[in-house]
Amino acid sequence: MAERASTLVVGLPLERNGTEAAQAALTRRFAQCLSDLAARYIPESQVFLWDERYSTQEAEVAFDGSAGLDALAACVILDSFFAEDGEGAELVPPQR
Repeated sequence: MAERASTLVVGLPLERNGTEAAQAALTRRFAQCLSDLAARYIPESQVFLWDERYSTQEAEVAFDGSAGLDALAACVILDSFFAEDGEGAELVPPQR
């Protein structure tokens, strides 16, 4: 939080057909906790859930061994979120 990021993006695991994968419930709980915590320290912050389907496959194409595959997949998620201006993202408002 030292950088005071105001937009936080959490990848939501979805199946190929768009239904939520088994991990989605845990991801939603994490995003809610993150939103609640961020609101305390950065009131203007927003947390979004973003479809992470195919992010690992896209990262594998660019993977050259110099960075971790998960880190590259996270970059793919952020790139797609910002390329779409967050259109279609699910806002996770703080509850506390």
